[in-house]
Amino acid sequence: MEDWKAKIYFVDDLFAKETFLAKGFEDYFKKNGYFLLCEGDANGAYEYIRDNPAYDVLVADFCLENPKVSGLDLIILSKRTRPQANTILVSGYNVPNNEADVFLQKIFTPIELLSKVQYVLGHSSLSSSSE
Repeated sequence: MEDWKAKIYFVDDLFAKETFLAKGFEDYFKKNGYFLLCEGDANGAYEYIRDNPAYDVLVADFCLENPKVSGLDLIILSKRTRPQANTILVSGYNVPNNEADVFLQKIFTPIELLSKVQYVLGHSSLSSSSE
């Protein structure tokens, strides 16, 4: 078992179609000492957060393809089931946000997301030695 700096759960329906993106984000985070689990299904994410909240940061896309579950719904659920977890809302839209700890405008790179994760966790930012 690896000793991770933190566990991050990233929900974006894009991962259901573009699995290479999920793999790229996961590999980059692993290289930097963080465990990242990418989820492309809003219903699966809802169940995971409700039943097994073993994460330190939830990253959720505001607009998910499931009309019954939004990223904001997931963040609100996370605040109830795991109030100590940090939350990041991501969107291509400029969304008013009173629930998440941080907002990140799409389109972003793994480097930018990791920087936000480190910010909400209070970890030092990327060093110049990161590739």
